[in-house]
Formats: sequence, structure tokens, C-alpha cells
Amino acid sequence: MDCPNAVTRRTLARRKIFRRSVLQTQPPKRRHDHSLDWHLLKHPCHAGVQALVRDLNRLYRTIPALHELDCEDAGFEWLIMHDAERSVFAWLRKGRQTQERCLVVVNFTPEVYRDYRIKVPFSGTWREILNSDSVLYGGSNTGNEGAVRTLDEGTVPEVSLVVPPLATIFLVPER
Repeated sequence: MDCPNAVTRRTLARRKIFRRSVLQTQPPKRRHDHSLDWHLLKHPCHAGVQALVRDLNRLYRTIPALHELDCEDAGFEWLIMHDAERSVFAWLRKGRQTQERCLVVVNFTPEVYRDYRIKVPFSGTWREILNSDSVLYGGSNTGNEGAVRTLDEGTVPEVSLVVPPLATIFLVPER
């Protein structure tokens, strides 16, 4: 699913608007005298976007890090914001409890990045809870096979990720 912009808008702090045209991948021209193009959901690409938005909404409701501190600076931390060469961004969303964290990684290029390292606040296993490149959403199914373990190198834990093309991945620490 090559829609990192739509997923990014949904996960950044203080975002509230997610247009219906994005939800249904409507063409830009709107016809006020016609109903929505529900028949487009017969196409796998459109059905994939609908499934992705459904799953994003479920995550938003069930993962405290994505909503508890949504309007506070303490709820958001940039991890990678200067990787212009690869156009990858990463941030950490935070909940009220120390373990409530969600790592969000976005790749705005059609390239797959393997062994992409990101420092994380906790050692252990980080579970991939959503990958917008999943075959369920019309993607190539490139990812981290459900989870990654932090590396035993250095003093700050880090994960080595497979970052899928034109996609966003979400990871949370296992408890």
C-alpha cells in the first residue's frame, strides 16, 4: 500500500481530520448530486485502503501511546528526522505509563531498507502491530515477520528493521 502520507497524518500528534476522500480513495472531483462511489470497494486497491483505515482506527483506540498524550508535547518524540538521503522518518508516541510506547517508522521511497537501525527506549522484543505494506492492504508484504529483538550492541538498545517501500510500520514493546 503506497500511502505513507495518509498513514503519517493519522499518527502524528494533534491530527484530527482524515478526509472521507482518503478513506475511500475517491477521485478529486466530487459530485454533490451523486452518492459516494461505494462500488469502488470491489477493487482490491480500494478495499485495501478501507481495511487499512479500519485497522488504523482500531490501533488508535487500543494503543494508549497513540491517544493518551495526543495534545501534549510529552506524547511525541522524534527519533529520525534528518535522513533526507533515504526519506525515512521515525518517531515515538508515548502513553502515560512508561511501557506505553509506539514506534512509528515511515519510508517515503520505493526502496526497501534492510538493517535500518533505530534506538529505542527498552530492550527486548518489539512487536510489529501494523505494516501498511501488508498484502491485506494491497502491499508487497515486506516487513519484520511480526517482531524484532533489540541488539546487544552498545549502551542504548536499538532495533534492526526491514523498512518496507512506501509504507509505515508500527511497533510496540512486548510486556
